[in-house]
Amino acid sequence: ATDNGSAVAPGDFVANSGQLTFTGNDGESHPITVAIVDDNIIEATENFLVDLSNLSTNLISINTPQANGNIVDNDGGAGTGISFDNTNVTVNEDAGTATFNVVLSGNVAGGFTLDYATDNGSAIAPGDFVANSGQLSFTGNDGESHPITVVINDDNIIEATENFLVDLSNLSTTLISINTPQANGNIVDNDGGAGTGIS
Repeated sequence: ATDNGSAVAPGDFVANSGQLTFTGNDGESHPITVAIVDDNIIEATENFLVDLSNLSTNLISINTPQANGNIVDNDGGAGTGISFDNTNVTVNEDAGTATFNVVLSGNVAGGFTLDYATDNGSAIAPGDFVANSGQLSFTGNDGESHPITVVINDDNIIEATENFLVDLSNLSTTLISINTPQANGNIVDNDGGAGTGIS
């Protein structure tokens, strides 16, 4: 009979039990076949057990009553992980906010968390934008997206386009990677134009 380990039937494998009949010849072998379920969930290597019991003779013993089966995942790899949907976001100074969407590619067992924080570039908090940091919690569904919103300050200073950064870090799972750990935010000034200048 099979038994659950970290792999659980019927999601990861098909439970199987039965009886083997030996004629009693030296070297005789009988297979036990367990069907493995190929899901689309990114997960660590998982195991299940196969147990032997109820030997009908007392002339011999069961020397190895249990075997372990390991299922190696095939769903991670290139193209999966955490990414910004846009690593170069440009907003006008009077837009109020800039939004950066963080997207998961692939189904991740158990979900995970991820930290984010803004950082100064040529734009500096708190004068140009409001510093923001926190944690995103993903349930682990493919295509899941979470926004990071940064408040932009609309001053009255004529200045060049300035930039700030948004960084991702501290991914709580090793099943995937952060594919784009940093995005750039550009703030386009709205204070120059007609009527300004030297006269």
